[in-house]
Amino acid sequence: MAAAKNDVLLHVLLIDFHHKLGPMVEYAFPPFQDQESDTTASTSTTSTSGGRVQLPQQWSHIPFVALPDGVHHVERDTTFFCLPALDGSENTVYGVACAQQIATSALGSVDAAVTRNTVLKSVCVLSRLPLFELMREHVSAVTAVLFAQKDLADRALLHSLYHSLSRSLSNSSVANNTEYLYAGLSLGSLVLTLRHRLLKLVKLLLLERKVLLHNSVDPSAEAVCRAVLSVVSLLPLGLSEGLRVAKATLPPSEVEQPLTQQQLQQQQ
Repeated sequence: MAAAKNDVLLHVLLIDFHHKLGPMVEYAFPPFQDQESDTTASTSTTSTSGGRVQLPQQWSHIPFVALPDGVHHVERDTTFFCLPALDGSENTVYGVACAQQIATSALGSVDAAVTRNTVLKSVCVLSRLPLFELMREHVSAVTAVLFAQKDLADRALLHSLYHSLSRSLSNSSVANNTEYLYAGLSLGSLVLTLRHRLLKLVKLLLLERKVLLHNSVDPSAEAVCRAVLSVVSLLPLGLSEGLRVAKATLPPSEVEQPLTQQQLQQQQ
């Protein structure tokens, strides 16, 4: 099924974990255009079936975000992330990836390159709108069906996901409704968990310091992603405008170097 041009939903990706080469994009819909001839602006990844998918260099880390370290320890997990736009604008592209694994013996047919006892894949969508929860609902449902039917080569499901999510995101009543922007976030649980440390976290955010969040109660990537979005939502227009410039696109020479231990002590 051909994909009609959509200005909101950009791509649906299927990412596979290759036992020798690591995470890689196995399939993209719609396919990336004019990437094969531009070797300076793209990087190639090879799927377990031998196919090749071209990723823009700025997005070459997508497979590692969609299948983060430690995801093989859980049956399912979800990640939210931001990417730089490829059109030269200052805008951000928002991604949601739902990873799941299944026993190799449970699959009807297995590729010859699969040598492990489990198969790990992730379904990912890229959008121009930061409606993470709405995207997660669609991606999670399709991922569950994809694994439940035990046919991971079913591309029709990915096509269906693209068209159905495109209709939802293109609906003006959805795109302009702030309820969808804050859906799935729990500020109450964030306050109860961090207590007075939440004020320190907001201060660090205002100072544009680097912060590493870790959830010892729920170590899933989804829980940490939701915590990050919840903190950002405390700032005025944090989600609607703040994330628009959240991607890191500065050249290495312009990236601010972290403070030394001595400098940190002097500021305290």
